[in-house]
Amino acid sequence: MRLSPALARLLLTGLALIAAFNLVNRRPVEPPGRTQGSIGDTNLQLRTIERISRGEGYYAAVGDELRRNGYPTSPIINWRTPLHYSVIAALSVPIAGKLLFLLGIAVVVTGGLAYSTQSAVKACAAGLLLLGAMAPAMLVRPGAVGFPEHWAAMFIALSLNAYVARLWMTGAALGLTALFIRELSGPYALVCTLLAFRAGRRREWKLWVAGGCAYAVYYAIHAYAAVEAIQAGDLVRERSYFQTLGLPFIFMTLYTNGVMTLLPTYVTPVAAAFGMSALWADSAQDQLKASLLLYFILFCVAGQPFNFYWGYLTSPIWAHAFIHAPEGLGALVSASRGASRPSESASQSRQA
Repeated sequence: MRLSPALARLLLTGLALIAAFNLVNRRPVEPPGRTQGSIGDTNLQLRTIERISRGEGYYAAVGDELRRNGYPTSPIINWRTPLHYSVIAALSVPIAGKLLFLLGIAVVVTGGLAYSTQSAVKACAAGLLLLGAMAPAMLVRPGAVGFPEHWAAMFIALSLNAYVARLWMTGAALGLTALFIRELSGPYALVCTLLAFRAGRRREWKLWVAGGCAYAVYYAIHAYAAVEAIQAGDLVRERSYFQTLGLPFIFMTLYTNGVMTLLPTYVTPVAAAFGMSALWADSAQDQLKASLLLYFILFCVAGQPFNFYWGYLTSPIWAHAFIHAPEGLGALVSASRGASRPSESASQSRQA
């Protein structure tokens, strides 16, 4: 995309305003702590998995734990789909933890290999950034095992690695796995489906469509079972998930990235602005650009402060964005000065 100097300057100004958010807000934006008296989502999930492993039905176990611990059972989004919990209950939490660690290693290795075809610098950056993004899932035991966001993130990361390597069908299969684990992977699945259709990759597009139809049936069955499990007198979440928290919620989710937790919270807006500059990197795959932009918009209008853990799912997307951010930022700066992009200059030289 060719940018006029005026538009490039406008975009740079927007990124600068995002980076300077804490100067206006006057306090760092960080995830909220646990509500006093609450057992927390981690313990809730592990208790549910333990009950399922003892042979109790999924919806009976989930419903009872939600009621016991003061969680609302409505709307339906409060009921996670059962695949993730059922598989962990069958494996056991310790074995599932080891599997999650191995998946993290696979993300790091395949990411480095995928980017090695572009440059050694990007390959090293991919390894380090993906390791940082996956670190909470790999190292926090047993809590991370209970979060479907961690598992879905692993498969989104592997899917993006496959797309970098131009392994279209593999990328689609891994992305669909993430969707069946956590419905929050839906935006990623949607953009990949549309991009496959636009690019004319018929086999990949058909796989996405077939998988999406299967998931629609799966979720409909799940929703029906959840509605049947809701009892009279159950708590109902009164506040909508559409809260339009804007940038503060973006920063809360980004802060869950393992790299970000090692840095002061006031750095998070700077990292967000830096990562978003990947949208203007020519080498960044379309799946990354589209999902980064869509989740950025979605998290501006959806989510409540306690949903900051959604960031576990988008951590690999940000990690891939950071890999391309220097190129994207350089392209914006060059365009703002009226200079051609490196790729355009090379093309013009070849034509001459």
